[in-house]
Amino acid sequence: MPDYNAMKEILGKTIKGVIVKENPQPFSQPTMAVHLIFTDGTSYEIYAMHNMNFGRGLNSGDREALRKYLSPPMENVLDISIDEASDSEGIGS
Repeated sequence: MPDYNAMKEILGKTIKGVIVKENPQPFSQPTMAVHLIFTDGTSYEIYAMHNMNFGRGLNSGDREALRKYLSPPMENVLDISIDEASDSEGIGS
């Protein structure tokens, strides 16, 4: 599950770059990693133990539409926003 505090740290930051890495070593982990690079000189890593697939461009839809997207079978395990009203919803909303 994502770290709630770490996710709150990246809210509101501006992404200036993205690096996607793939491990060339068979059976080595993590298999893939995405690094979000922010304008303030920080970065955040998202990694997977299996290959990741990426969507085809930007999706339209508001937050409520995203909550319902692929549900079921997918469960929303973290749902936070920089909107003050949404911050109280927290994990599992």
